[in-house]
Amino acid sequence: GRIRPLDENSEAVQAYIEHDNEAERELIEAFQVFDKTQTGTIPAREYLRILTEIGEDPMPVEDVLNEFVDLGIMLDSEIDYRALAKFMVASERHESDYSVKKEVVIHDASIEEDILSGYAYAHPKLGEGRINSSTILDITYDERATARVETRNTVFIVGPTGWKVRPENHPFNNPFTIGQKVSIEWNGTWWDGQILDIKEDKYLISYQNYSSSWDEWVGASRLRKI
Repeated sequence: GRIRPLDENSEAVQAYIEHDNEAERELIEAFQVFDKTQTGTIPAREYLRILTEIGEDPMPVEDVLNEFVDLGIMLDSEIDYRALAKFMVASERHESDYSVKKEVVIHDASIEEDILSGYAYAHPKLGEGRINSSTILDITYDERATARVETRNTVFIVGPTGWKVRPENHPFNNPFTIGQKVSIEWNGTWWDGQILDIKEDKYLISYQNYSSSWDEWVGASRLRKI
């Protein structure tokens, strides 16, 4: 069927516009408290202080600085808070419409002080190139050791071989070595044995005083050091 043109005078559209206008007015009024000279701008450093020190849920300084980089805001600049309010309302509406975080593939990755660094492909804001993430919220691994590194706005995907420096909890960081004597759990009981081979997060073990027909591949949860 034909697509009907949007009726800008309809109650639904007017309510939508009024909601955005009201949200912008509230933000502008809040910013005006900090605009002592009524210039329509506030220093970027003052905005940094507002976000990191004021309110019930202040943001980490590192996250705000990363947002500044994304938005091209320099610390010594003046921010037009009317334009900022319009941008914030539009961004909030966009995030509510698209609540699923963007996924970005990254390699040559490393983590230092809860910040992910590496070479990103098709970042929604920064494109392709080296990036530093905002503060990491969570890291999970699938059965192939592919990592999902979640930040406030993005989920970074790091393949099994995509790390420059693997995190301490990476599945490939083996706590055991070939030839090491270990205790092996089998059917609820611990038996002495030895590690014969290692492949990723699996261990080929032999049981002491038992033939090679009992050798098997096990996970780290069934091993402990002697």
